Amino acid sequence: MINVSYSQLHCDTVELILEEQGSNVFTFNDFSSYEGGIARTTVARLKVRVIDKAVSDGLCSWSLFMSLDNNGSPIDEWEELTLYSNGLASNPLTSLLEIRITNDCATSNLDGVFTSFTDVSAINIKEIIEPIILDALNINHPGACGTKNVNGPGDYINNYTEFTFKIEVRIKPGMAYNPGRFGLTLNFRLEENI
Repeated sequence: MINVSYSQLHCDTVELILEEQGSNVFTFNDFSSYEGGIARTTVARLKVRVIDKAVSDGLCSWSLFMSLDNNGSPIDEWEELTLYSNGLASNPLTSLLEIRITNDCATSNLDGVFTSFTDVSAINIKEIIEPIILDALNINHPGACGTKNVNGPGDYINNYTEFTFKIEVRIKPGMAYNPGRFGLTLNFRLEENI
């Protein structure tokens, strides 16, 4: 479990807890895996905890993003870890990885939909909970399951269905890539709206 917490401007604490993370290895060594791809359900859980200041100014809110990192490889390719041949084909593209973010209240606009990244550049950052123009009227408080973009103070302990996100991944490759070991890192960023 990774747990990161910082003090903020309008909130007291903004904390992101990543559980069940780790290296997920996808091995494609038969035609059925090449044809159908491989899916992994709940490879990680993100738990959010946003605590308002003791004397609230009414503007404590947050947003959550995900992005890819390929350790400096060409922006649309996976990082090459080990090549098993002479490398005359191309390395796998980042668009082969599809990610689905879900929670029980469907608070994200990405909820339940597999999305992919065309490359690892900053323009391909995905918003799980969207940033807002900071105004008390734009803050969606927890407690009404089904409300999109819940971004007010709360936590996964008292509002589990709104503050816990399940991460699922799938890969559907083709047959035209270099054989080898390749890697991508999925990053998450939780921040206070300011």
